[in-house]
Parts: sequence; C-alpha cells; structure tokens
Amino acid sequence: MSLLDTGYDKFDAIEKHHNDGAESCSVTLTVTDSEDDVENFDGETGKEHGHAEMDALYQFLNGIGWDVEQFKTYSLTLTCQDKACCKHCSAILGHLGVTAGEKTYKSNRTMGKTSYSIHPSFRSFLAKYLKCKEEKIRVELLGWTT
Repeated sequence: MSLLDTGYDKFDAIEKHHNDGAESCSVTLTVTDSEDDVENFDGETGKEHGHAEMDALYQFLNGIGWDVEQFKTYSLTLTCQDKACCKHCSAILGHLGVTAGEKTYKSNRTMGKTSYSIHPSFRSFLAKYLKCKEEKIRVELLGWTT
C-alpha cells in the first residue's frame, strides 16, 4: 500500500463526505505536551500552507523548529467541522498520529481545484518522521509524478 492509503487508514476519523459548500475552511489543532499543557493553533485555507489542516500543523511544527524528536512528545487533536478532511490531509494526519476531534470526518476524495502540495519544510519533516526519502513523500503521499 502507498503512503496515501496507509496514512488515510490510520486517521481515526469517521469516513463521511461532508462539505459546507464554501472553498475556505478553518480548523483547530489542539496540542498537549507531556505536562498536560494545552495550546491551540487555528488553521485556515489561503495562508500559503495548503489546506487548513496543514496550515495549523505548519504553525505548530514551525514553532518547534521542525524537530522530529520534540514532536514525538506531544499529542495532537484536530477539529474541523466545516467539511471532511480530504484524503491527502487525512493521510498526513494519520501518519502523524493526530486524533480526530468531535464531528471531524475524513473523505477519500481530494478537494480543491489545483494539485495538492505542502510546504517544503513540511515535506522534509515528514520524510524524517517516516524515515523515507522526500521523493516517496512527493510521489506516494502527494500524488506528484516524477
């Protein structure tokens, strides 16, 4: 199975195609550290980090300097009630062990009118976290052709 399929299966959200009809979306990523301190990151589309889910993750990961070992000390929950998380976002969330919040769904459909992409720093982080080459991230997870 590809990274896209295995990650999608790992994301614990219920599969339900739900869309409010708007192109924009907002999410809240709740991050809990090992001492139970909580911080929320609000993600939105149109912030140059991809979909709202990736915008929230970008903010958090950028804040910890893209440090894979530090990332492993947190638990993350994503809440998105506007629409279901697309297949690509769901796969990334699944690989990172993010828990689905209340009324957060996943869809096996892609969303948006352009190809799916994430910030280069995010691609590099995922390659380190998943212990694979960035090429595998681009081809299997993002669906790019070489």
